[in-house]
Amino acid sequence: MATSTEDITSKKHPEEVLEAASILMQLNYDYLQKLSLLQVSQAHQKSSTKRKRVYKKPNMTKISVEVDVSEVLMMAIEEWFEIELDPREIFHFGDVMGRFSKPIKKQLMMSDVTKNQSRLILSRQQVEETMLPLLEESENRHEEGLAVSVYGPDGEVQEMRFVIWNEGKTPVLTSGWKDFVAKYDLHMFSDFVTVWMFRHIKTRKICFAIDCTRFPIRQKFSGKILNKD
Repeated sequence: MATSTEDITSKKHPEEVLEAASILMQLNYDYLQKLSLLQVSQAHQKSSTKRKRVYKKPNMTKISVEVDVSEVLMMAIEEWFEIELDPREIFHFGDVMGRFSKPIKKQLMMSDVTKNQSRLILSRQQVEETMLPLLEESENRHEEGLAVSVYGPDGEVQEMRFVIWNEGKTPVLTSGWKDFVAKYDLHMFSDFVTVWMFRHIKTRKICFAIDCTRFPIRQKFSGKILNKD
């Protein structure tokens, strides 16, 4: 029996929803490609008996937008934003995690992955509400920022700095973020990250854990769920 879109999205399994969205988008894209080739073939056949016509190329920008904002994909992304997971159940190094913050989730923008920028911008409001309470008074006073260990999805550790720029207005992870982007092949728009701050049980140092999720999207996801800053 065929499964409806509503049936797929009602289940609390983001991986299955994402897979369904990817299949639907690929089918849609394949259909559009075949339609484009058919139009070219028909134009060529007509031109052999009549005067030459100029073939008008399909508006691929319009096609791309129609594919990327499919309803199923939007539901999958919204569900991903809503779900809060325990990082100790995601990372195999969870036994070193002491108290940890609520996650900050974001879609990567061009400035987050551009090589000459080399920093991940975090939501000021969310950092103030969820991360700063984990810092001790002495850690909060570092104008040059804190040296932190950042754990990637595979448990590999990279050293970075957690800094708040622009007189406390712009929290960022820098000094190593560029290498993180390269290591995990992160791209703007299609890659989404979940960021936790935690205190290491043994060293008592502030650390971060970052998980990455890729969606088949090639534009900014502009929904109310993203407007939290």
